[in-house]
Amino acid sequence: MSAPLSRRTKSMAAYRRHFPLTNIYLNTASVGPLSLFVKKKLAEFDKRWLAGDTRFDEETFRMLEEIRKMCARLIGADPEEIGFCPNTSYGLNICIAGLDLKPGDEAVVSELEFPASVYVLKLLEQKGVTTRYLKTEKGYLTPEELAVGLSPHTKVFLTSYVQFFNGYKHDLAAFSEVCRHNGTLLVVDGIQGVGNQVLDVHQAGVDFLAAGGQKWLLSAGGTGFFYCSKTLLKKLRPAYSSWMGVDWKLDWSDLWKKDLKPFDSARRFEIGSYPHQAIRHFYLSLVLLHKIGMAKIERYNKILLDLLADYLSDSPYHLRGSLEASHRSSILSFTHPKVEELVHYLKSKEIVVSLREGGVRVSANFYNTPQEMERLIRELKRFANRKWGIK
Repeated sequence: MSAPLSRRTKSMAAYRRHFPLTNIYLNTASVGPLSLFVKKKLAEFDKRWLAGDTRFDEETFRMLEEIRKMCARLIGADPEEIGFCPNTSYGLNICIAGLDLKPGDEAVVSELEFPASVYVLKLLEQKGVTTRYLKTEKGYLTPEELAVGLSPHTKVFLTSYVQFFNGYKHDLAAFSEVCRHNGTLLVVDGIQGVGNQVLDVHQAGVDFLAAGGQKWLLSAGGTGFFYCSKTLLKKLRPAYSSWMGVDWKLDWSDLWKKDLKPFDSARRFEIGSYPHQAIRHFYLSLVLLHKIGMAKIERYNKILLDLLADYLSDSPYHLRGSLEASHRSSILSFTHPKVEELVHYLKSKEIVVSLREGGVRVSANFYNTPQEMERLIRELKRFANRKWGIK
């Protein structure tokens, strides 16, 4: 192990102790593991709840304020542009359902996107809006392909930040430039990049982004956030109304008030009531992520995946996606003629990965180690050499 790698590994060792994993867990792109840091704090909350202490509303609202601030810092946004939502699909629906679109308008999405970015657009069909699926030649959509795919009628382009099956990180700034020249909104499914990549949505020109918390944000299911730019906030209409979308100023002494005004911020789109335990999980996980820092996580994860990429470049396996620096993420994907057998083999060796769209998806995070990546590589060599007689 080189000296720089050794130093970076040691700097992450303190965080690994929060994750007492009993296997080699390379599957954060599916579900992030629970940390002891969070578990201990949740146990304290559960103890209070068990004893009948349910006076935690004000504490929850304070945590939500901090969550909005921490999510804003994660993506370079302002807190008033951030709202809480239970998952990515819910967040995307806030945007799509709130747009003032008319028959003849279009929405476009790559044919390779995750279902969350496909089925949310079905909602627009009720308004007579057409959805078009953009074809791509490389396994990922390029800005050039997007420019060709847009038309004067295209009002929305929905894309992932990082593709779920091959880890390709899209150039959001380039997409934004194409969309801006066409008068098209850029809406982003951020779940596979937020929490492991440095992102500035203002610089990238993103109009709307949603990300569930259960993957790279290491939170519970039922948590997540959305970003709505200040410009879009002025235009987006709430598709539904909620008592948590108006400003009570935390005064619950008169619940018969009927004239409260909606928040000016993204909070106007939030629906009550809030999941108290999940909110605490989300808050604590964000505290941990900010303690480490996105730049540090992104660099370290790349170091881990570089070990795998170096082996794959001269192996019986075929790398998918791109190794170009600007398009790297914390996901690496590769194929093999016996890919299903390979995933089962790795599982038998206590190595957890995912089978996605015909490839093995490896997602490494800061609690993984170079030793674990080396173990994965050894098993890949054994699988190729011994079981199938391939060099």
